[in-house]
Amino acid sequence: MEGIHRYDAVFAEAVFTFLEVCRQRGYAPELILRADLGRVPDAYTGEAGLGWAFRLQQTDELHALAEDGKLYRATRTWNLMRQPLWLQKMAETSFLVATAEVHIEESPQLRREIMNSLLLWLTVREQKDRAAAGS
Repeated sequence: MEGIHRYDAVFAEAVFTFLEVCRQRGYAPELILRADLGRVPDAYTGEAGLGWAFRLQQTDELHALAEDGKLYRATRTWNLMRQPLWLQKMAETSFLVATAEVHIEESPQLRREIMNSLLLWLTVREQKDRAAAGS
């Protein structure tokens, strides 16, 4: 969890707890890809790892938290150019693409929004699980 070590203690604990809860409850991570969004639009360039996508409450911006604790701004796309063969076989779904790594130390407000959004994501997911178990 190399990404967690650069956070302050409170934020690191929030990220660690989110990751552990997702693992313990069996919430499957998805593949976070990297793509060249500039010169060659949406061209696959590699992987950022496995993780979970969430939206910020205030702005609805998509973000991704990788299993190693790194945070990314993200986007979803249905079209990804120059995919390796193994990825083409998964082309039935949208792709989660990391657009930029997030540096929370630059914005205390963003830090709070991310922590609140992670908590909301877990709360909503738990409510969906309870509703599904009850039906």
